Amino acid sequence: TRSRRRYFVLVAAPAFAALIALGGWLALSTVTFKTASGEGQAGAWLATTRANELPLTFSEGTELVMASDSRGRVEALTRVGASFLLERGEVRAHVVHRSGTNWRFLAGPFEVQVTGAALGVDWDPARERFAVRVDEGAVVVRGPSVGAPQLVRAGEQCVVDLPSRTVRISPIEAPRAEAAAPVD
Repeated sequence: TRSRRRYFVLVAAPAFAALIALGGWLALSTVTFKTASGEGQAGAWLATTRANELPLTFSEGTELVMASDSRGRVEALTRVGASFLLERGEVRAHVVHRSGTNWRFLAGPFEVQVTGAALGVDWDPARERFAVRVDEGAVVVRGPSVGAPQLVRAGEQCVVDLPSRTVRISPIEAPRAEAAAPVD
């Protein structure tokens, strides 16, 4: 029995150490992402047409969807998040919150800092109009005309119009209800 315990310790200890090392490696590995066409590459431009959207799925569970007629790229991937540059259009995201999560969305001269939220970021460079909508969680917005970093919470939107230098943080407008179909 004593020799069985010693044998168990000699066999189990290396396996346990390997398991801990694997867990540590996974915790320190860089986030990756996939698109419908396969493994995504940081820095590669992504674009959608007027007829399609492009979902991106990240290894730590975050999901992004580039809306139709949008262009952007994943600029950088880290072990705790990523940085996404939106050149034009809209991206919707559900960022998974974990300890140390750090996601950034860049749109024109604006930055949206996220630790875990469901949000939409919209940038129209021709009109110089930026908007962020937060459905869950909270984000911090930085950029021209914003002043101090602005906290935008669930149920709120922040709209910045650069030509008029206006910033508006307001409740998200409820979707318009469709006319009810008559009941027979």
